[in-house]
Amino acid sequence: MRSRRFLNMRGIIVSICVVIIAAALLTVFTRQMSDTVRAESERIMHDAIIRALITCYAAEGSFPASLSHLEKHYGVVIDRERFIVHYEVMASNVMPRVTIIRIGN
Repeated sequence: MRSRRFLNMRGIIVSICVVIIAAALLTVFTRQMSDTVRAESERIMHDAIIRALITCYAAEGSFPASLSHLEKHYGVVIDRERFIVHYEVMASNVMPRVTIIRIGN
């Protein structure tokens, strides 16, 4: 009787350990996926801004003086809750430097 009770306790402990390990693996996987999605969103937004810059230059003959021009006339959407976009203009015939910074982690 005692060995049967020991086997039941052992089974319960093993089951709890398996659940804890599975939860830990799920948490790690979810964080990695979240980081991947954030990085991909950042890349997509950067690429969209660069494409809009090139389109603007081709259509207007100069690069825009502000990022708001791209938002207003070329459909660029910036997620200001998750990113800060630094837009540095050199001259109207030199492509502006675009830097995207993630807010938070």
